[in-house]
Amino acid sequence: MTPKIEYGEFAVQTPNNEYIFSPSFNAMTNIGSPSEIVDIFTALSGSVVSEAVSLLAAYSLNGGSNSNWLLKYLKKSTSRKLLSSAMIVMQACCNKDCDELIGQWRAGKNGTVYRMGKMPISDIIVLARELMIHGVIGKVKIRKLQRNESDKEFTDSFNAVEYINASRVHFEMNRDEAEKLTMSEFLMMLKAKYPEEKGFTKEEYDTAVDDYFERKKRRIAQAKAINKSAYE
Repeated sequence: MTPKIEYGEFAVQTPNNEYIFSPSFNAMTNIGSPSEIVDIFTALSGSVVSEAVSLLAAYSLNGGSNSNWLLKYLKKSTSRKLLSSAMIVMQACCNKDCDELIGQWRAGKNGTVYRMGKMPISDIIVLARELMIHGVIGKVKIRKLQRNESDKEFTDSFNAVEYINASRVHFEMNRDEAEKLTMSEFLMMLKAKYPEEKGFTKEEYDTAVDDYFERKKRRIAQAKAINKSAYE
């Protein structure tokens, strides 16, 4: 399999292994129930993620020598949940066990501790977030009409099986083919098969209105100028 970055797929190589990651619909079902998928997506999309990635990246740039700092950081419940969520996503989307890359949680004298893998924690979190974006909402620009922009977009569950079934119907795929699609690929195919409906997006509508009033303002100014010259 050759990973396609546009679909959210990528590969990571070590001296002994090659790991292929794909946020397919089938991989999403491996993450958990429809509500658990949304919970993990939310955990990896929150504002705390950017701060955590910056801190961990700085730690890695400094050689990762302060192990006490890392242990203290990972004792925080939010930090543990963030890393655990990212590890679940990475494992679910990989073609083989990837503990070598993402590390493991192991029982220790002072409770469960994290044993690092070859990949920095900040990279694990960033890559997991990208996988979830491509797997749940997709990275495809689709025009949303102005009349639909107020539609409710939040949902508390993501049912990948529904998209698998939709793919089989719309694109006449067998089950195995449909399960391998990512949300980004699904949306690209949908966009190609069904032309986007005509109409204004909110941005296009606002631009058109602004242009209209600007042209009207110029016409009024020109009319005043003409009337003024007629009386001179």
